[in-house]
Amino acid sequence: MQGPKRKRTLENVSLVVDHDAKACGELGYCHSFVICLATALDAAGYAIEPAWLMGATGFAFRIWVHDRLLPHNMNTFDWNLILPQAVARAGVSPIYFQRGIDRLDREAEFRERAHDAIRHSIDRGIPVIAWDLNDPPMWGLIVGYNDHLETYDTMAIMDYRMPLPYGALGQRDVQILSVMILGNERELNEAETLRQTLETALLHAEGKEGRSFAEMASGLAAYDLWAERMTPGALARHELQFAAYYAEMFYSFRYYAREYLRKHALGAAALERAAHAYGDVAEVLRGVHAALSDLCPLTDAQRIGIADDILLAKAHEIRGLQFVQEFLETKR
Repeated sequence: MQGPKRKRTLENVSLVVDHDAKACGELGYCHSFVICLATALDAAGYAIEPAWLMGATGFAFRIWVHDRLLPHNMNTFDWNLILPQAVARAGVSPIYFQRGIDRLDREAEFRERAHDAIRHSIDRGIPVIAWDLNDPPMWGLIVGYNDHLETYDTMAIMDYRMPLPYGALGQRDVQILSVMILGNERELNEAETLRQTLETALLHAEGKEGRSFAEMASGLAAYDLWAERMTPGALARHELQFAAYYAEMFYSFRYYAREYLRKHALGAAALERAAHAYGDVAEVLRGVHAALSDLCPLTDAQRIGIADDILLAKAHEIRGLQFVQEFLETKR
């Protein structure tokens, strides 16, 4: 005889918002994975400082640009490499399941293992981060399960909830099963975490953080591609519909890079200069974001000005990276 089926939903989970940043006129968290990670950590009982989280995970120093300025570039990176490292440097052991579109033959195996881990995490009171749970496809949270209905309760970063059939996990718009679960707390060495973060920033700047993807540029090369695609004639007006989204993300990222470096400088002149340089990057990208958020169509002169500003932001970032390298060399 079959016993009763189990269910559990975490009712009191709220998306984490960086209210201090917003009170200062900043954008706060923007990337869906970081929003979900901050929320899961908060639900697990950890007090997280936003600039530390953005910096330690490496997101504050990243930039990815698609040749046609399509929005999926924000999640087109080496998940197997970057996501477990991000969670580990956030202070918890990562439990990660990923089944790519090339491993559909192992669908049942991955789904069963992930499902058992999801249930265990929810039973511990900790939401689960997963890919493409609701619309539009990005990172979201699993906050409950129901074995009778065979559905997960999911939360989108737009702050709405909806059910997802167990069988739809990893089978929606982007058919990749990717589930991140927070494991046990890790003891962090702040100096070592800082070193790893800064080395990640340098590696990403060179476009060498994980595998590369067609039609994508990362690091300093991404600034060049972004600027080139903003120039008159490179893309049609309708192809610039996500231009403001790009500026929003990267302006937010570099604001946090400045704050992370400033708070970790602790009198180190090279890091203080790096923080100042990243502050310059953020200020330039603030202007780019403001210009692209205007609903009026861009003139050719405006597009040229924005492209020039993007390259100016790159120049400031190069200066910041030089100071980061200088700091790391003093620690060897």
